[in-house]
Amino acid sequence: MPSPRQSRRRTRPWSSLRKEPSPSSVRRGDACRGGYSGAVSNAAVHAAGAEEERFSGTSGRLIGWSGVAAGVAICLLAAVGEPVRDRKTVYVAVVLAAVCWVVLIRPSVSSNTNGIVLRNMLRDTFVPWSKIERCRVVQTLQIATEDHQHFHGLGVGRSARSMAKKSYGRTSLILPGMMSGGVGRPFDSAPKAPDRPAWQAQQGVMYQDYVEDKISVRARQSSDDELEAVVAWSVLPLAALAVAIVLLVLLIFT
Repeated sequence: MPSPRQSRRRTRPWSSLRKEPSPSSVRRGDACRGGYSGAVSNAAVHAAGAEEERFSGTSGRLIGWSGVAAGVAICLLAAVGEPVRDRKTVYVAVVLAAVCWVVLIRPSVSSNTNGIVLRNMLRDTFVPWSKIERCRVVQTLQIATEDHQHFHGLGVGRSARSMAKKSYGRTSLILPGMMSGGVGRPFDSAPKAPDRPAWQAQQGVMYQDYVEDKISVRARQSSDDELEAVVAWSVLPLAALAVAIVLLVLLIFT
C-alpha cells in the first residue's frame, strides 16, 4: 500500500514542476543556519549535515586539474627565474588556475545526511530528501520538489551524444529537456537500491543513471520533516573570482 507521500508524487508530471524557486520559500531554510561559522562552510552545507557520498563529472575535472597544475607550474618557474619581469606571466597563471577551479573542479553534487547539496560555481544549494519529488540528469542534474521548486546542479550532466543515445528507442528521438516530458523519473518506478556501493561494480550502468537511482531511492525512503531548501553564496569561489578579476585588470592596464 503506497504511502500518501508516494501517491502525491505519482500524480505530478515533470512539466508541472518546472518552476524556479521563490525567494521567500528559499529564505525559510535560513532557520537551519545555527552554528554556521561562515569561514569555509555556508548555510546550505551546514543544513545538509555530514557528507555521505560525492558525485562529480570526470572529464571536466581532469581538464580543470590540468589547468590548475599548469598555472602552479608557471608560477614556480617564474619564481625560480625573475618574478618581477615575469609578473604578467604569473598573473595569467593565477587567473588560469582560479578559473579552472571555479568552473571545472568545484561543481559537484553530494549526498548528505539531510539531503542533496548542489555545489555550483559560486553558490551552494541544499535540498532536503523529504522535499525531492523527482530528479533527472540531462545537461545538468535537475531536482524538482513537491512545492514547485526547481534546482540545477552543474556537477553531474550528460553530453548531447549520451542524451540522444538514452532517448533513442525509448520515448522519443527528441533530446531530454527540450520538451516538457523529458526523462523525469517518478519514484514509484525507481529501481531498487544497488546492492554494491561502487557504481563501477555495476556492469553496464552509466554514471549518470547511477546518480539518478541513488537520489531517487534515497528520497523515496525518506520521512517527512520540517527542513526547507537553502541557497547560499560560497566564500572561496567568490574570493578566487575576485582575485582573478583584479589580476586581469592589472594585466590589461599595467
